[in-house]
Amino acid sequence: MARLHVRSHCARMHGSSAWFERIRSAVTEAACRQWREQWPVARASRRGLDIPLLPSPLVRRCSWLLLLVVLLHVFVLVWTQHPWAALFTAGVAVSAWLGRRVGRPPDVALRLLVNADGRLQLLMASGTLQDVQVHPASMRLGPWMLLRLRMPRARLTVLLGPDNVEPAALAALRRRLT
Repeated sequence: MARLHVRSHCARMHGSSAWFERIRSAVTEAACRQWREQWPVARASRRGLDIPLLPSPLVRRCSWLLLLVVLLHVFVLVWTQHPWAALFTAGVAVSAWLGRRVGRPPDVALRLLVNADGRLQLLMASGTLQDVQVHPASMRLGPWMLLRLRMPRARLTVLLGPDNVEPAALAALRRRLT
């Protein structure tokens, strides 16, 4: 009964229940389609790709900008006489900054290899090859590609773009991933 009341209230607010139902069904369908989406796979090609995984200068600049904004917020908290909130915020900022510097795993991914048969592998710093899958949460963001790579026991997120990958290699990777 409460559900019927909410629907009739929304129908009065939005003009007609048919319009509201169409919007609700479109949103529900889009959410279900996203949930059931297939994992992207790399297509086979005549040649493989070798893409170095370098840190993005854009991400580095944005992280420094975020740290600057947080420290500015700490200054405002101290200025408005909120020392405990300032101390907590500064502690969170410092721990995030140190965690990014200190908490790097010893076996870091150096290169993304897309074999001619379509398999994706990561070349690790130890010299081993890890098979990976591209997660459906990966996306294209204008000229950049945000790749979520899934390994057997870990996940890796990589931002590839014109600032850290050659344009030809980036275009070839875009064509290969379906």
